Amino acid sequence: MPRLTDDEIDLAFQQSGTATDEPPSLGLATPVAPIQPPHLIPQPYSPGGSRWRDYGALAIIMAGIAFGFHQLYKKYLLPLILGGREDRKQLERMAASLSELSGSVAQTGKD
Repeated sequence: MPRLTDDEIDLAFQQSGTATDEPPSLGLATPVAPIQPPHLIPQPYSPGGSRWRDYGALAIIMAGIAFGFHQLYKKYLLPLILGGREDRKQLERMAASLSELSGSVAQTGKD
């Protein structure tokens, strides 16, 4: 493969209209805007009302979560903690109603 000599290279530059002293351009015809880092990009203006709307949404979400935890506590944790006491009270109520029922049945049988 033949190599070009320096004279041939200079002649090619002269015929193309570019000077050999100029640095080669990248071929970009349009000017490039400088790229700003993400933290320097200006943010769009947000009115103060949107901040209050965000706080309101956050308050509603937090209230919902608190309500859910409260319901779970009442339904599952409280019976586990106080389950023994409630069972005893319910057994006493059942025994009292059973004795009352048996007393009324005995009384009905006498009549």
